[in-house]
Amino acid sequence: MSTRFFLAFLFVMLVIFAGWLYMIHDYGDTYLLEISRENGGIERLGAALFVLAGIIGILNVKRADKTLWKVFTFFMFTAAAREMDLHKSFTSDSIFKIKFYTSDAPVGEKLGGAIFIILLFLSLAALIRILFKRWRQIRYSNTPVVMTLAGLGFLACGKFLDGMARYVPALADFKFEHDALFRVAEETIETAGALLFVMAALHVYTLAKR
Repeated sequence: MSTRFFLAFLFVMLVIFAGWLYMIHDYGDTYLLEISRENGGIERLGAALFVLAGIIGILNVKRADKTLWKVFTFFMFTAAAREMDLHKSFTSDSIFKIKFYTSDAPVGEKLGGAIFIILLFLSLAALIRILFKRWRQIRYSNTPVVMTLAGLGFLACGKFLDGMARYVPALADFKFEHDALFRVAEETIETAGALLFVMAALHVYTLAKR
């Protein structure tokens, strides 16, 4: 899979994404909120793709750079757990909200939530560090790295949309008015990012088998 093919795929994916949002924007908030809700169809698909990327990452540990793929795999499974909100099985509220740590929630829940967040960000930081550390060696021609960085970019874009009202107060009213559509866009972009991780892992797996 060449870089040219990847760029073409990325372009097609963006076109499909834009077309998808255009087609559903008139469906009504009830429908949009239903498909973008927690544990809804889009979120479950994203979680499944993260798990798939993690499984392929495990297979790559024996075939390619062990350090890179161990970190990649850990991040994929942690991201899948985050996407599925598994933390809510042992906490009374979202561990990603500051109010959770200032509430009367049990200390054990707060400690568990803090540990999960630390592991998530440490794995993300380690993955980014490894990718950029080797950037001069692999350069732009290394398609899996470009895919992984693009996937991280998609995740960052999704998180930006989620907190856009806080980051850009001037757009708060606009986001509130189109909140349902923004939620669909956020979940879809994050799912697209997970798909790019699957492609990156699969690309290395197929190359290593040759």
